[in-house]
Amino acid sequence: MALRFGPRDATALSSLGFERRYGRFVPIDRSSLEAWYEGYEKDWLLPAGRQTKEALRKFLDDEFAGRARGRYRLGEPRVKSVNRLFLKANQATRRDVIGEVEDVIDHIDDLVGVRISCTNLGDVDELVGRIRSEFEEEGFRRDALPQCGIAVEHGSAKDYIESPKDSGYRACHFNLLVGVPAPRNPQCVRVELQIRTHLQDAWGDLTHEDTYKPGGEVPPHVRTASRHMADLLAVVDQQAQSIREDLDQQIEEAADGSVNPAAADAIEDEDEDLRSSVEAYVQRRHAEMTRPLPLASLAWELRSEFGEVLTKDWLGLGQMSAMLEGMLPSGAVVKDKPGTLIPRDFDPQAFEPTKARPAGRQSALPEVLQRLRAIEPRFPALDTDQFGEAFGVLTIEHNNLRRERPEREPDLSYLNELTRRTRDRARHVGLTVGRSTFDYIGKSLLYGSFLGDAMTPDEARSRFADVTVERLASLQVSVDDDSLRELRMWIEGELDTDV
Repeated sequence: MALRFGPRDATALSSLGFERRYGRFVPIDRSSLEAWYEGYEKDWLLPAGRQTKEALRKFLDDEFAGRARGRYRLGEPRVKSVNRLFLKANQATRRDVIGEVEDVIDHIDDLVGVRISCTNLGDVDELVGRIRSEFEEEGFRRDALPQCGIAVEHGSAKDYIESPKDSGYRACHFNLLVGVPAPRNPQCVRVELQIRTHLQDAWGDLTHEDTYKPGGEVPPHVRTASRHMADLLAVVDQQAQSIREDLDQQIEEAADGSVNPAAADAIEDEDEDLRSSVEAYVQRRHAEMTRPLPLASLAWELRSEFGEVLTKDWLGLGQMSAMLEGMLPSGAVVKDKPGTLIPRDFDPQAFEPTKARPAGRQSALPEVLQRLRAIEPRFPALDTDQFGEAFGVLTIEHNNLRRERPEREPDLSYLNELTRRTRDRARHVGLTVGRSTFDYIGKSLLYGSFLGDAMTPDEARSRFADVTVERLASLQVSVDDDSLRELRMWIEGELDTDV
């Protein structure tokens, strides 16, 4: 099972094979802390930081290829200085629980920290979901680092983007549990992972280092100015996200639909050099793939590499799928929306179920949905109650939109507005469901042609189950009748498998 331990739970650590190496217990004072921390930092914290960075680097390289990889910047691990640790350990809120130097291991989570900054809010949401899918599961993942493991600590997630700190600080936090190998006794080390936007990261560089003073007071006018700066950057982040969603809509329409015939004038005589370059890029990219890739994601890469002229005409063929079918083996392109590129020699049964636990809950997804999430990480890791809550707010806003403009045809523009309004309503009622979840559910209903009329939450859940079954078939996932029945009961709220 994924490691979970509470304050000062030495028995649990021992039972899992992890022992404290520094067994000397002394009162918490500066000289004792410095003497203990010097060895602990060298033997455990610095190795844990290096291992975490390497695991996350490999994870990002595997998950986000091509253009998408550039949207995520992995920072250097940092170890908290002994001076800051001493101030933090002696804060009033910790004096009652930290009486010995080794108590800091249980009560201070950020002795080691690693940061990933992302281009915009949607990227943060995407990365958080994939981190949970990969690392929040039963047991360590050992494929990246054979001699040790890494997992998200149960219950450690903190969303300071939805609920910023009083200072204005915004980020998503996880505690990663990293097993550091040793000749005799390995050690489990907590590493705090911070995920935030580039703008939120810039705010931290500009203000947080100067105003972060444990045990000290920051002048009120400085706190006010710092918070005001954070709020202004949050508005810019929201505007950047809206721009990204509009661009995503444009590229998805180009990837999944037919191009306006007038656009064919963009390339009257096909440039053979361009065609050869595009074909070489597509074939290389296809050979590198390990899991299905949305055509929209590939379209982003191609436009970035070859320019907008390619996506206007697709080399004179009018559709992206038609262009790809002429360059790749038969069966590589799934035309059903959302269009998908299937890897060479793809075996969906080779994908192990993620065993991811729905965020903040104790129930595991049914195995068929775990497998789908391993293949398609955007599939939401929600439990049956969260599905109900998500569909509740989504159908309220969908029905409001249908009532306000009944003549409007549901399309990607409609979906963007629906997702934004649903996200605002969810935030208002305190529902912590990410924007990528609403986007995935909304697109599933849109591509299933289910957004034309008003519907109840139960109807929406049933229709989402229908689309999910179709999606499994398009991804070539074999599912028996019992698993399909369990899938439907789970999504429709008739099944719960608490553990």
